[in-house]
Amino acid sequence: MKTYLLYFLFILSLPASAQVKKVLLEEFTTNLCGFCPPKSHDIQVYYENNTSNSVFMTHHAGFGVDSMTNSSATTFASYFQPSTFGFAPAIMIDRDVYAGVDTVPYMPVNGFDTIAQRVAGNVPDVAIDISGSYNASSRQLSITTTATFFQTLPAADRRISIYLVEDSVIGSGPGWDQKCYDANFANQYYPGQYNAGTTYISQYPHRYVQRTPLSGGTWGTSSVIASVPVTNVPYSTSNLITIPANYNVNRLKIVAIVANHGANKFDRKVLNTADILISTLSTTALGEPDAVSNIALFPNPAQESTLLTFEKLTNENISICIFDLTGKLVKTIDEDTSLPTGFYSIAFNTSELHNGMYQVQLKTGKATFHKKLLIAH
Repeated sequence: MKTYLLYFLFILSLPASAQVKKVLLEEFTTNLCGFCPPKSHDIQVYYENNTSNSVFMTHHAGFGVDSMTNSSATTFASYFQPSTFGFAPAIMIDRDVYAGVDTVPYMPVNGFDTIAQRVAGNVPDVAIDISGSYNASSRQLSITTTATFFQTLPAADRRISIYLVEDSVIGSGPGWDQKCYDANFANQYYPGQYNAGTTYISQYPHRYVQRTPLSGGTWGTSSVIASVPVTNVPYSTSNLITIPANYNVNRLKIVAIVANHGANKFDRKVLNTADILISTLSTTALGEPDAVSNIALFPNPAQESTLLTFEKLTNENISICIFDLTGKLVKTIDEDTSLPTGFYSIAFNTSELHNGMYQVQLKTGKATFHKKLLIAH
């Protein structure tokens, strides 16, 4: 049974142990890399089985260029790869160096999963939150990314960098069709698309492509985070961008990274990463008035239950649901419920949800709002 009450505002400081560590997996690939598709597939499978503790994006550089290559991808590939040669497929794991694998962050794909699993078990120094809204009429995206540190760290240049990443980008012809030397793999996963004579897969869906950087360009904005970050103090940066017409918003996500910005490739380690689908952000139609404000969750992290509090400003019916970070519906709290304007607190059970991060969605009229909820039993 749900309870509707007047609410109070709570301020909660979350311990580091309750934060989510997400390992950043960055693959270097191009459509010219005939050895890439099977290796790319291995990373995709790993990521899709570990979305709660990893983030995946591809840079189209490292072996020639293609139609998805941008200046950031080229910068990353030339900066991190070994000085004597470059290759694809290659991967970086949190832009760090791992003994016995390679002497630079840019490493072969083989064995990446063992390292990623180990790194995912670390307690993060910083939590990252992404919030904002998307206007479907104007295609305007407004986001705020906040980093909150939970450990006292030595003085250093640390930056928030943000990227738009699009999944399953498909084009036709040179620069898009994917070279593949493994005919068995191509025919198994892309039946009818493989040309054995040219060894190209037509209409190949390029997964999790880094499309463009936002705040501060390739390396992020300097001076947002204090040299010695104060614990439990939020450091934020905001972006306003019109999504290009050729980007598929339904397949687009925001990736935010907090990383060191040292003097060389050995001091650019990623401290933590976060991602969110644009389709799960709060959305409004052009000219639509605000419908809900002062949205909060307490406790957050939640164990057995939590309270969703908000102010309802219009008379439209309201629906409240919970989604995981892949966009899958996991729980419906209210569906098309009539509530007058006013302040509300809705209690609901979270005991059946697995540990991890979720999105609580409030939908009323043409507006949709979201709030992150961490489950930690």
